[in-house]
Parts: sequence; structure tokens; C-alpha cells
Amino acid sequence: MRAIILSTIIRPFHMWAKKEIVKRNPDKKAPRRVEGQVRGELLIKFIERFSRKLAKAKRALSLKRYEQLKNKLMDRTKKTSARYRNERSIEFKACLENNMRKMTKSEEAAGRYDKVVLTEGGISFKLLTMVSSCKTCNTNWKRKKYHHCQNYGCCLAAVHAELKHRKIDLSKQQLCGLSIAEKRKLLRKAVTSVKMVDQGQGQQGFDNNDVKYFVPQTELGKSLHEKQKEMMEKEKGVNT
Repeated sequence: MRAIILSTIIRPFHMWAKKEIVKRNPDKKAPRRVEGQVRGELLIKFIERFSRKLAKAKRALSLKRYEQLKNKLMDRTKKTSARYRNERSIEFKACLENNMRKMTKSEEAAGRYDKVVLTEGGISFKLLTMVSSCKTCNTNWKRKKYHHCQNYGCCLAAVHAELKHRKIDLSKQQLCGLSIAEKRKLLRKAVTSVKMVDQGQGQQGFDNNDVKYFVPQTELGKSLHEKQKEMMEKEKGVNT
């Protein structure tokens, strides 16, 4: 949507506005940028012209064709980017199933590699930040107070729940004093321990840094899946 706005409104406006400024001041060169009071004045005129063209184009379309175009641009499941994203996702999963993926040096040392976060239903450790935690937890953290949060989608609440489920009991002082990064490190260490011992990945070269995500065992942890999806789409530049 941002690309469409840039190509149909912003860029054409600047090209048109520069010409208008030159018409008003023939002795001066076209400015590099259109700014100041004249920008607002010309933008209003341009939008009025653009609105008339838009209305004319809509009148020329049937209602059915108009709805098709709108869905292609705006509907999350029908727009063009969604189709290409689904195709790439299916292709990538097929590659994973057939082991068609180049292994990194650290993965070679471990003797295997983990499947991507999405296919395992996992949560990336880098999602676990105070920015992604609820307002109440942020307020109490700044005041060095512990709040027994049960809000779904709150990262700090999820970290506390996952630690408790893994029998990692924090004292009241640790709950108040440790940062979410330090608690995240404890959770990563617990997940690493399971992978190295229970899942037989204790080969030389495999350590905490090789564990990029965890599979949540609690409801609060599982509630982060939507945020996980949003983060992945944002990193890939997917416009929703």
C-alpha cells in the first residue's frame, strides 16, 4: 500500500509541483525539494485534481471489478503479496522436509540443524523484550516492583510462566531485580540443556547461542504466536 501511495500520489505531486513553481518564477531553477508554505498550497490543488481523476476512474468500473481491485490491494488473504508469501512458504517447507538447505559451520559441528521457528510453533528469543510486554509490567519494572501478570501477549508474563513451568524458581529479589534479558538468558539455558541432554545435541560446538527459539509450554507462552508472526512479517518487509 505504501508503494502505491508513493507511485500514484507523492512522486507525481513533486514532479507537478516543481513545474508549477517554475511557472511562477521562470527566472529560477526548479527547487530540489518542494517545502514550506507553497508545498501545502500546491498539495491541496494536486489532491483536488487527483480526486476528480479517481472519481472518474471509479465511475468507469463496474461494482464487481471495483471490489476485485480493492480486495487485491487490501484484503490480507487475497492481495498479491499474500499469494507470493504463501507460495514461498510452501516452497521453503518443502525444502526443509527434503533437507535441501545449506548448513552453517556451527550447524555442521552440532551434526544437525533446527527447523525454522514457524514450522516448529516456536517463539524467537529476540521477541522477549520489555517493548513487547504490557504497560503494567513496564510500569512496575521501572519502579523495581514485581507484578504477577497474567495478560495474554505480554512477553514478561510469558517468560515468568515458562521459567516456572521448567522448575526455575526465582526469588522475589530476582523477580524484581533481574532484567528481562537476564531472565531470557535463564530460559535459553534451560532450553539448551534439554536439547543437549534429552535430544542428544550435546556435540562439540553446540551452545546457548545456537538456540534461537523455544517451543512454549504454557498458555501465556503460546499467546505470543501472533506477535511472533507480526515480527517475522516486519523483518521480511511484508506490508500488512
